[in-house]
Amino acid sequence: MSTQSSPSQEPQKWFLLIGIDFYMAGNQRYDDHRRPLSFRSLGGCVQDVREMREYIETELKVDPSHIHQLTSTKASDGKQSPLEDISDLPTYKNIVRLFKKVTDNANAGDLVYIHYSGHGARVKTSYENLKGLNGHDEALVPLDIECGGQYLLDVELAILLDAMVKKGLIVTAVLDSCYSGGATRENGTAVSRGTNRPELMDSLKKSFRRVDREFWLDPQGYELLAACRSNEEANEDFFEGHNHPHGILTHTLLSSLRLGGSNLTHGILFQRIQVKVNELFRDQTPVFAGNRQRYIFSSHEAEYIQSYPIKRVQRNKLTFGAGIPHGITVGSEYAIYPWNVQNFNDSSRRPRARVVKVDHLESTAELLFPDPSPSSVKIEPGFHAVLLKSMLPKLPVKFLDDRSSNSTGRFQLNRLQDEINRSSQDCPVEVISEAETQAKYHISVDISNNFKLFNSTNKPIRNFPQLNDPKSFIHSLIHLARYDFLLGLTHSAQSLKGKFSFEVDGICLDASTDSYRVTNETNITLRFTNNCGMPLNITIFDFMPSWGIVKLFPDDMDYETVTDGESRLESRYEFVDCFKIFITKEPTSFTSLELPELGPHIARWGSGFTRGENDLEILLAELGVSDRHSRLVRSSKKGGEWATAEVEVHIVPRGEHNASIGEDISEGEEFFDCEEFIE
Repeated sequence: MSTQSSPSQEPQKWFLLIGIDFYMAGNQRYDDHRRPLSFRSLGGCVQDVREMREYIETELKVDPSHIHQLTSTKASDGKQSPLEDISDLPTYKNIVRLFKKVTDNANAGDLVYIHYSGHGARVKTSYENLKGLNGHDEALVPLDIECGGQYLLDVELAILLDAMVKKGLIVTAVLDSCYSGGATRENGTAVSRGTNRPELMDSLKKSFRRVDREFWLDPQGYELLAACRSNEEANEDFFEGHNHPHGILTHTLLSSLRLGGSNLTHGILFQRIQVKVNELFRDQTPVFAGNRQRYIFSSHEAEYIQSYPIKRVQRNKLTFGAGIPHGITVGSEYAIYPWNVQNFNDSSRRPRARVVKVDHLESTAELLFPDPSPSSVKIEPGFHAVLLKSMLPKLPVKFLDDRSSNSTGRFQLNRLQDEINRSSQDCPVEVISEAETQAKYHISVDISNNFKLFNSTNKPIRNFPQLNDPKSFIHSLIHLARYDFLLGLTHSAQSLKGKFSFEVDGICLDASTDSYRVTNETNITLRFTNNCGMPLNITIFDFMPSWGIVKLFPDDMDYETVTDGESRLESRYEFVDCFKIFITKEPTSFTSLELPELGPHIARWGSGFTRGENDLEILLAELGVSDRHSRLVRSSKKGGEWATAEVEVHIVPRGEHNASIGEDISEGEEFFDCEEFIE
């Protein structure tokens, strides 16, 4: 048994590599209809492991005693048995033994990397008490599975990984396999890594994956990179310069590490892998779950900087992997960085691009060169676009001089005016006179010399930070503008109309108002059901009254894939104001929508807490949208394979649950319409 590392001791690296080309033939495994299962032998899994080991030994200089390997190699003479000794074969027993061995030998703080290349499968659950009678297990497939061998099920793998995490090990797992049925592709040489019974897709589509996901793709304390989504195939193919096939994921991972070095975060590495895999196979989308900011093969983390991937490059035009629902606007400018750059501070020497067109899930930008000659940087798919200047519409505001009649107050307003004038080109705030069009926001200064924000009827906007620094106050206004812009995003692609539902469970519906009402400590359960006939990808956000936007689901992934006919019953949340769900056909990340809360945390239901009349609508009007309900009815532009829905809730302080919707609300109480809008 190992001992804990001292603080000064350098963390050790441990590797567990599993590759299975040869699968033993047999007839002792059956599907739900008692038909024999068959897993064809593969050609690139052992090569995946060999090249991964070569990289580990030559580039990372890892002690060979810290590299544990299990492989099953096909004999060149056609012999129906693997080349390795039985102790080195990837059987269930040997895989579990090595997991436990690494866990026992490693010290807290050590790094563990696990790489599996082989078949994956989806089978009737062995844990009915956890997943129900119709549940399924996702599994890694040892070489002897057809001869009575045992699957390594998702629940069991999660337990093995959890034991590592509980010991304090820093774990990354890479699974180059798929979980769905598949067969040899008709075009080209690519082969999928899954059971060769396509009819098993029926059970995949009908299964309920809530618990499956919690045990498989919901890592607690470790990072997980999977080759594809649950409804897709993980492929292997031949690549130029290689005599053996490779898994698409493993090949792209290794080429990225060799090109960019090992000093890459999981997020940057994953973004490049996703772009490169999609270039090769449109129908294979890698999935990452976990901490994107942690460096691979390291315990350190990088600072988070929001960026968008460049998907295509055509001369001086770039296509960003983000569009209308991400808040991209025409005229905004971005600095372009190589895919493996970690420091985004120096933008002066980087190529710049200005957005000229915004589509539903993509945007087009044109490069801006400092002189007529082309940039020396060759921009490629996978590069990053980092925002330099946003082009939000001007936000008209007025000063309330009568509330700032003292000399100090006037001085503060003059400071604010000077700051706005100094940055007029980039600042989305514009001060207008009393004679001009009515402003949606009014600004004054209180007796403590703090700026205060009011609506058009001079009612204070509550929970908005009171600041005395002009720059900080302007920053808060810009934050509010983005919050309302994102809250107002609505769309419903024609192909998705009526093809899904987004509901609140466990709350009584007020038939007279067709709205939900809950007390301020009521748990809320969300249910999304896909009736589209194809997989959909969903992301759920909570728009908080403290002007923050938090991604609630899924926790550590960009999106959750929900197959046709499947319901996703999520965990219960407390103190909810507005749930907004984004639904797409194509895998899409909405991480950029998140916003921190404004100002210090204020008790959600404390005395005096109100948002102020219509303050969520004010900036939306500046962006071309009127009130809340008209925004939902208009449904944005046609086309584009995405949709939104939202659920709002009447929050009733405890003891006030029987109050009628139409009665006056005293200070300290709050009601929000709770309706389901599916367009």
